[in-house]
Amino acid sequence: TTPAPPSCVLRVRSMQDGVVAPDCVTVEADGRAIVAADGAETSRLAVRWFHAGTVPSRGKVRLADATTCVPRAWVEALLESEGEDLRRYGAWVHSPTFDGYVKLEDIDELTPTAYDGSGRMLLVRLEERPARTARTALELGRGFFGIGIVRGKAEANHGTLWRSAVQLGAAFVFTVGARYEGRGSDTADATKRIPCLCATDWDDFAKLRPHGALLVGVELGGTPLDSFEHPDRCVYVLGAEDHGLPRHVREACHHVITIPATRHDSFNVAVAGSLVMYDRMRKRGESVDALSPDQTAIKLP
Repeated sequence: TTPAPPSCVLRVRSMQDGVVAPDCVTVEADGRAIVAADGAETSRLAVRWFHAGTVPSRGKVRLADATTCVPRAWVEALLESEGEDLRRYGAWVHSPTFDGYVKLEDIDELTPTAYDGSGRMLLVRLEERPARTARTALELGRGFFGIGIVRGKAEANHGTLWRSAVQLGAAFVFTVGARYEGRGSDTADATKRIPCLCATDWDDFAKLRPHGALLVGVELGGTPLDSFEHPDRCVYVLGAEDHGLPRHVREACHHVITIPATRHDSFNVAVAGSLVMYDRMRKRGESVDALSPDQTAIKLP
């Protein structure tokens, strides 16, 4: 059971005899209400948070009654009460002043943005901390990798990619928001060799993927595959057959690579994934046959 956020005191500024003075505002332990001790005017506060790669409008929302400023400690407690691991993920808050995201740890008090004329909103983006690389779950030779499809449309493509992943040394495959039923075609007992992580959406996958693994998107307009140096630990992210990688997922990737072609520049998604994995194996001089039995599974976060 996740503990409720601790009570804390919110400081807001009010005018007294022409001088700005702080007044105490109490935050309820469950994060549902912020009540001004001096009767200061409050408005509805919406705290919306999402993982990098998710469209902000699809993030989770908690509502509260708030004054003009919100303490950082209250926001952190709210996120932790909703199961977010702030040791793994750093929180960034959107700032209208800078027209971008500011690290939550650098702010003591936050000023929500007015919206719809009826309330205020805090927009929080969660990004994996680079320091979490030390907690990777598996070592395959000099590293490990996983591969999968976002919003895949064809079950056969997932099955083909899974089989190729077994043959070319992947630690796992994954799906995000798959649009088909079943587990994919499998003529090589791939399901017994490496696991498949199934996520309903990108936020779900952000919590499932191994700690510290870089995201490598496979999409048009990226670094040519023939000149790309594969990271030791990474996750290759493929887009759907009809729409490719969603823009927000592409923006969350640490690298984006593209596969050169002599004619049409769009490959079948399973073929594209297989080419990327083969290129990795060839460049790194890895041999799948040399892997020991205990190196064919991963420990999830």
